[in-house]
Amino acid sequence: MQGLVCFLKKICFAACGKILITILILVSAASCGGDSKSGPTDPDNETVEVSITPARAVLAPGATQQYTAQVTGSSDKSVAWSVAGNQGSISAGGLYTAPANLNTDSLVATITAVSNADPAVSATANAVVRRASSTVRVTITPPTATIGPGDTQQFQADVSGTNNTSVNWSVSSGPGSISPAGLYSAPATISQDSIQVTVQAVSVEDPNAVGTASVKVKRAAVSSNGNGTMGITIPQQTYQGGEDAVSLGTQAVFLASELNGGQTLITTGTLTQTGNTFTYSATPTDRLRVVFTNGSTMEFIISAMNGDFSGDEDWFLQNDHQFVLQVIIPGSMDVQISTVFSGGSLQNTLNGTMTIEGVTYQANITEAGTVQFSINGSLAMFDRIEALTGSITGPDFSMTVNNHHWYYSIYNANDTSFAVNRTRDYNSTWNIGGVNYGAQNIRIKTALLNGWANDLNYWEAYGTIVENGVVIGQVDWGINPSNNMAEVWIDYANERVVLEQHRY
Repeated sequence: MQGLVCFLKKICFAACGKILITILILVSAASCGGDSKSGPTDPDNETVEVSITPARAVLAPGATQQYTAQVTGSSDKSVAWSVAGNQGSISAGGLYTAPANLNTDSLVATITAVSNADPAVSATANAVVRRASSTVRVTITPPTATIGPGDTQQFQADVSGTNNTSVNWSVSSGPGSISPAGLYSAPATISQDSIQVTVQAVSVEDPNAVGTASVKVKRAAVSSNGNGTMGITIPQQTYQGGEDAVSLGTQAVFLASELNGGQTLITTGTLTQTGNTFTYSATPTDRLRVVFTNGSTMEFIISAMNGDFSGDEDWFLQNDHQFVLQVIIPGSMDVQISTVFSGGSLQNTLNGTMTIEGVTYQANITEAGTVQFSINGSLAMFDRIEALTGSITGPDFSMTVNNHHWYYSIYNANDTSFAVNRTRDYNSTWNIGGVNYGAQNIRIKTALLNGWANDLNYWEAYGTIVENGVVIGQVDWGINPSNNMAEVWIDYANERVVLEQHRY
């Protein structure tokens, strides 16, 4: 349910790099003043101290910002200015010039002022250099599909915010292929009951604008082993639906506000897509409705939206905020979502109905945990611990959810590398048609570097699936030599169900 706090930008974690860059901004924003260090005393026995004003500034690439140093405890008020790495330049008078070109959406430059009276004393400030937020959006329809082995699925990409509606299609994870026109072809055979595939459309105008869709390739007959796997897959799909709902709801509010001049927050009315543009009308007055080109609709009934609106939708969801809304997608979703992030603690809930693969479930999910950000030189660290509890019910199906996740990532600004370590514990129980299932002490640990499997010594996968108290499945992992993928799977008596796979 990570997207209930972190804005999931319809990217199969091509957005991860951007999110971690934003972490740099967040950590800087948490500072209430320039970091100063004091040193030995002057002959008059006063302590020499240096501070910088402003402590933090946000500016565009190529722009300038004047910094001022205040020196106390010495008659020599002069300082020596410097900026770390290739993060721009600063004059002897403290005028910082941001780099004209960025390789990423943003960077945080560290400005240092060293006392000339005592070089052991210094202060630092931050300059956040951010590209202007792109208005290009890519949406794929349908967003999800289920097909059989050897079948095809036609996808359509709707591009808004630019006259150039061209996209480049690709399969970002899983097997199969997709044509330049968006026609996905599933593999003729699959080695397990079902596999998950993600396709993406990347805007030619703005490669940072990416739309994704999920394809489930599923055998016609479902074995009882699939019932055992549902304890992991159903909560994940429910969770993903909540992530997408919050993401799209935030985008809709910011787009409606922008179309009304951007001076006030607009949470009601209608956004209508025509070709690659949206128009706004003021009705209805009790909800914000989005009507897409293909005729599909989404509705957001917003009861609370508090936070920092000085940036874009990313900025809002990455900072302390409260967002409470009902999301209605006819035939797919009717849920009430509350997401609260404050002082490093998160508390999120999802309650309502969701339709997954033609089956409607009632979900009541709570996520609680902590989030910590830190910076050490060029490294930005993100540490998130969360517990996912609640219930999911459906026709002849009921589940008690009891999962715990730990997510730790490091972004290196020097080489733009992005490393992620994840640990997930599953101990949920569920009943299907009177048969009891359970995930017993399942733990899955993975390490990725730029999306590829990394540090295999860290990888672990163990635990069991039980049916009426009898073990029917064993969790494990390994390298599949046929596709050079690091895979996590459940081994049943007659088949192997792959839960996830990453290139190695």
